[in-house]
Amino acid sequence: MSCQFTPDFQIAPNVTYSQFDSSFDDNLVCPATYLRPDPGGALLPWLYTLFLLLFHLPACIIRAVRWESAQYLALGLALFNIAVTIQAYVSTKLDPAKVLVWMPLTLMLDIGAMLQMVILILEMDDHSVVELKNALVEQTRRIASAIKDGFHRSEDEVGRLEGSRAPTRNSVPLTNGIQSHELSNLSQIRAPGAAGSADTDEINAADGPSNANGSATTGQATAVHAPSDVNGAFETGGRTPADGRIATNETTTTTKTAQWMLVKHALVAIFATVFGIVLLSLQIWGLVAARNGLKTRDLTVNWCSPTFRDFALAITTGNCVKYDIIDSSSNGIGCIQLPASQQEEWLKGTVGALSISLLCEIIDVVLVRFARRTQDGYHRQAKGTRLRRPWCSLFLGPLVFVILIYYGVDTASNLPPGVTDLVWIYRKEPTADIGRVCQAHLRSPGLRGMIIGWTDGLFDSWGSVYHGKVESKILGREL
Repeated sequence: MSCQFTPDFQIAPNVTYSQFDSSFDDNLVCPATYLRPDPGGALLPWLYTLFLLLFHLPACIIRAVRWESAQYLALGLALFNIAVTIQAYVSTKLDPAKVLVWMPLTLMLDIGAMLQMVILILEMDDHSVVELKNALVEQTRRIASAIKDGFHRSEDEVGRLEGSRAPTRNSVPLTNGIQSHELSNLSQIRAPGAAGSADTDEINAADGPSNANGSATTGQATAVHAPSDVNGAFETGGRTPADGRIATNETTTTTKTAQWMLVKHALVAIFATVFGIVLLSLQIWGLVAARNGLKTRDLTVNWCSPTFRDFALAITTGNCVKYDIIDSSSNGIGCIQLPASQQEEWLKGTVGALSISLLCEIIDVVLVRFARRTQDGYHRQAKGTRLRRPWCSLFLGPLVFVILIYYGVDTASNLPPGVTDLVWIYRKEPTADIGRVCQAHLRSPGLRGMIIGWTDGLFDSWGSVYHGKVESKILGREL
C-alpha cells in the first residue's frame, strides 16, 4: 500500500491507523467480489430495456403502416408502462438520489400511440363522439337485457323442473283392468273421426270452400296450387319468400357487424384517452420532480459488496480515499457512500429529455390532427410517406431505448467514479485491540448486480412481501 497515513489517522470512531500497522506485514488477501448499487441507485438493466425495445419496435412499424392492427398491443404496452412508472414513483418517493429508477423517459412512445388511436378513430366515418357513445350505451343495454333474460329463464326452468315432479292425472296408475279396456275401446272409436277431421282440414286448406267432397280432390288441390306459387314467384321478379328472408338476414348481419365495430372502437378510444391522460400526467410529474431534484446538493448513493462485512469498518482505495462502511438497506451486506455524480447528470438529462418529449408530442398532435386527406381522398404524403402519423415519437421513442441500453451496458461494465478496482478493507472486532487489513479486487456490478439494484429499488415499497420477513420461533425440545 503506497498511502502514507499518520498513526493517529482515524479509520473509524475510536479506531486509528496505528492499530493495523502489524497487519500490513501479513499481506492478507480477501476474495475478489463485485460492487453493486444499493436499491434505487441502478439504471434500468440493459436486458430489460432490450426486451421493451423488441416489443415496441414492431408496434411502431405496424402503427406507421396499418395503425388499426396494433391497437391492442399499444394498449397493453401503455398499461405496462403506467404500472411500472407508478410503482417506481411510490417506492422511490421521487428521491433525487434514486432518479435512475423513476425517471419516466420511456413514456413518450406510448403517449404518441394513444394520441394516434384517439384522433384517427374519431375522424373515421360515422365515428363521432356521440355515435360511439350511443353504440356503447346500446351494447350495454343489450348485455344487461341478456343477463336479465337469462336470470328469468333460469327461474322458469327451475319452475318447470319442480312442476314435473308433482303428480298429474295421467301419471295415476290404472288398477282396474275393466277401466283400461274401456279406455282402449274409446280410443278406437274416436280414431276414425279424428282422422276424418284431419283429412277434411287438409282438403279445406288446399281446395278452399269449393272442394269439400271426397278425398280424391286432395291431389287436384295440390296440382292447382303449385303452379300459382311458381307464377307468383315469376310475377315478383323471381324472388321467393326464402330469398327475402336471406336478404333480411344478410342486412341484419351487416348491421350487427357495424354495430360491434363501433363498440370496439368506442372501447379502444376510451382506454386510449384514459391511458394517454395518465401517461402525460406521469411525464409532467416526473419533469417537475427532476427540476426540483436539481436544487438538492451533496447527493450520495450507496454501493455495496458482500466483502464489506464481518466486522469491516472502512476501506481505502488506490487513490488513498477512505470510505466508511455502513449497513445496506437489504440483505445485510455492507456499503460505502459515494458522491451521486451519475444521478446529478441523469437529473439534468431527465429534465432535457422530458422537455423535448413534450415538444415532440405537440408536433405529433399537429401532424395527426391536421395532415388530413386530400380533396381526392388520398393520404397526404411526403416523398411517399404518409404524414398523418406521430412521426416524432415514432423516431425518438426507440432512440431513447437505444440510449438507455448503451448506458446500461456501460454502467454494468464499470465501477462507479471514485472507486478503484484495488481496495484495502479494515476489519476489527469490538473486543480486539488490533485490527486486520486485507487487499481485495472489486469487479463491476455486471447485469446481475444491476438487476438486483434496480429491482430492489422498484419493489422496495412492498416491504416484507418482497424482501421477506423474519419470524422468531421458540423451539421446545423434549429431553
